[in-house]
Amino acid sequence: MFDQIIYTRNNFGRQLEKNGIEDKSSGYKIRSFSKEIYDHLDSKEISLLAKAYIKNRNESKTTAKQGLIDSFEYMKLNSKVSFFGFQHQRLSHEDKRAGNFIKHLYVGEVNDYPVNYMNESLYPYCDYPSEYYYEMNETCDFLPSKELEPSPKYTKEQIKEFYHDGREDTIQNAISFLIEQADSSHKKVLIIKDDALNVLKWIACITYALPLELSKKISFNTNAKIEKSNVGSFMYCLDSDGSYARYAPNHENLTPHLLYDIIGISPLTMSASGFKPLPNSPFIVIDGTTKEISYTTQLNHDYLQFVCAYDENMNDFNSILKSFDHYDFNDIYKIYEIYHYLFKDQNCPNQWEYQKLMHYLEQLNDYLKPESLLKINLSVQLYKLYKSKNQWFQEDSKNDYQLLNFIFHASLQSQHSKYMNNVSSMIYQIVDFIMNKNSFDIKQAKKFWESVKKDNVLYKFVSDYYFDEEKVGSISKLKELEYIDDEVAFDYGYLIISLLNDYLKDKGLNKELFVEHSGWTGLLFNLYKLILSEDYDKKVMNLVQNYNSDVMNALTMKFATTVGFNTPITKNWITLYGSRISDNNLYNQCQDMLLAGISPKAVELLLVTYMEKQGKTSDALLKAFKLLFVSMDNDKKLGISFFDQYLLIVASQSNKYQEISRLISFVRDEQFSKSLQVTLLSRIDQFMPSFVKNREDKKMIEECLDWCRDLNMITKNLSKAQLAEEVQHLKKSHLLAFISKVRKNHIVVDEKDTEWIQIFIEGIGKYIEDSEAFVEACYMFDADSFVQEEIIKKYFDIIAKRTKKDSTAIEICIDILCSQKMDKMIRQYVESEGISLLAEYYKEDLWLDVIDTIRDRKNRAKASELNEHIKDIAGEMKGFSFNKVKEGFSSFFKKKK
Repeated sequence: MFDQIIYTRNNFGRQLEKNGIEDKSSGYKIRSFSKEIYDHLDSKEISLLAKAYIKNRNESKTTAKQGLIDSFEYMKLNSKVSFFGFQHQRLSHEDKRAGNFIKHLYVGEVNDYPVNYMNESLYPYCDYPSEYYYEMNETCDFLPSKELEPSPKYTKEQIKEFYHDGREDTIQNAISFLIEQADSSHKKVLIIKDDALNVLKWIACITYALPLELSKKISFNTNAKIEKSNVGSFMYCLDSDGSYARYAPNHENLTPHLLYDIIGISPLTMSASGFKPLPNSPFIVIDGTTKEISYTTQLNHDYLQFVCAYDENMNDFNSILKSFDHYDFNDIYKIYEIYHYLFKDQNCPNQWEYQKLMHYLEQLNDYLKPESLLKINLSVQLYKLYKSKNQWFQEDSKNDYQLLNFIFHASLQSQHSKYMNNVSSMIYQIVDFIMNKNSFDIKQAKKFWESVKKDNVLYKFVSDYYFDEEKVGSISKLKELEYIDDEVAFDYGYLIISLLNDYLKDKGLNKELFVEHSGWTGLLFNLYKLILSEDYDKKVMNLVQNYNSDVMNALTMKFATTVGFNTPITKNWITLYGSRISDNNLYNQCQDMLLAGISPKAVELLLVTYMEKQGKTSDALLKAFKLLFVSMDNDKKLGISFFDQYLLIVASQSNKYQEISRLISFVRDEQFSKSLQVTLLSRIDQFMPSFVKNREDKKMIEECLDWCRDLNMITKNLSKAQLAEEVQHLKKSHLLAFISKVRKNHIVVDEKDTEWIQIFIEGIGKYIEDSEAFVEACYMFDADSFVQEEIIKKYFDIIAKRTKKDSTAIEICIDILCSQKMDKMIRQYVESEGISLLAEYYKEDLWLDVIDTIRDRKNRAKASELNEHIKDIAGEMKGFSFNKVKEGFSSFFKKKK
């Protein structure tokens, strides 16, 4: 239905902008209109119509060369509603005043090319006598809305003939102009200077060449009064609220718009000659006389040849476009190419190439309505080709299966059960082929699932098929997993678990699900068996992150009862479990595992893994560990792994001793078995200081020594710490007894014990008076030769520092040199270092004689080389030389002293 408006000179009318109130003034105004117009236009659109269009008259004058001209106009007011109309110039026999005009306008939704409504026969009110409008004073009723069918003024053959009469290039350029400037913010008007009858033909040629919906966006007036010098004669403005305003250039709050995209003017008018476009003119011109246009397109597209044939192909094109949800001028060339490849000459779909096909399908999807019958019909053809063209499947697999996705969704939208079943069967075959364990390709499988995941509907469809509970409970995926090739086993299992986790997540992955659905439980269990090899990939941990405790317990118990808790697979599962539990459920989990008959050793492994993952200790850990207490006497090694991991963690902490103290208190308070306490104390000993450096060391050592006394044992570092404390308070009278005690304990020392050894040497060295004590002290510890030599040097150095006060170092040297039974290592050191020391004391008298003798024999050898020749001297003195030397040294020393 179309609403009507009559505008002419009259004595009684109605005001459109004021809800149709009566207007009894005389002059040009709206005579009447259809009241339903207010249902189709808002107040701003009504204002625009009333002020910018209804009141405008064309360029007709009885005195001008062109005379009186009737004209047509068309304008789209919003996304659905347009107005169009006819302006008739009354002649003298029609009106008492020649030149009066009448406009008959329609407002409504146009369903055909607008130019097809440009026929005088559709506007009967223009033929009413003048008395009807301005001589009758009675009230004018509102006009009824009216059904209206298009009535083209010219046939397609007449339009085609007009086009081929030397106007081909001009019309194609005009079409291109309208397409190319559609998105411009500075549009130009297309002016056609020609006879009034020809102007409509020009407009028909141009608009028929556009898709129907776009032709509705092209406004026109076959004859309008415009002036080159007055841009406001063919433009208006809208303010920021969308309200009409007169044209005002460069106004920051106003946006200019063209009154019409196409305007016809008579070449006989005075203003016509002025419309000669320059580069910056707001218009271009078609000169009907020369049949030329002041615009040349930059693109000679096939579309122009296609549409300007004005044949049935355009009807076919428009019928295809009816399925399009949207398109605009800048889409014309693209949608034409889609149409040309996919729908024009559809008798050769076998020649479609996959890449080109997907290119146009992707573009088509941007325009189609989801439920489009066009899409469904196209998908049926594609389905048949997809099944028969293996090459398409191979190419589609590299392209995220986009063609398969297109076919699948189209089948759903078709609601045709047979077609849907056919497509479903094809997809099932593809899934089975890709996931076949005998020819499994992880890259291909991952690609497939990653592709279908991009579409939730397709992903759910495929998952529902692949993880149907009856299917997974009976087919070979469950029963014959053990026969999968080792090279693909992990990839196969990991992928299916990941997919099944996602699938079950929406169903509520909980204990009840496992109890009620043995198919999924069995599949998960067998898949984990498959991938939890001895050297399983650590990324398996990602698979269990979203399992709750019930699910983990259910699978853990299934491992324990089905595979056995001492198997590597079960241990790996428990390690996996420990990586994702928390303090809150640690105790309950361990308790559940023990009640289920799972080995305490396996539970200990869970605790160790948990600690390793958390990187910290806690009261919850110790509480859970206590659960293992009842079984500890049966397994002497139980608890060792727990303590080792516990101590490894606390060793790097700043409060290390505080944490160790907490562990000791826990073990002693809970009265764990003596064997376990002994084991733990031995482990703790490696973290103990071997001597007191500060108050914290002292407290820790005292606590551990107290524990040692309870257990009647001593450990390596604690023993060292105890001895280090004793040696610092050693009395001279207890020297030999203390040395003997240390030697009996067989204290093992190495290079790491340097500080501790130094404490001992400083404590004992000040009391060594003879060679016997010296030797005993040198060999207090079990050490390798390098460390032993260092110990000897340190003792000798400490003793040597006392030589300015007494003869201890000299006497020890002489005793060692005179002894035939002295240890080789000590003798060598005394020979190399001790005699140099002696030489420092005996620079005159007897010792000078010895030096002279050596120098004579060895060509004046240096004193530092005496150690190499002392044996020769002893040999010459025939057995009493050392005693003599000793006596001489002693008497000389006494003399010097």
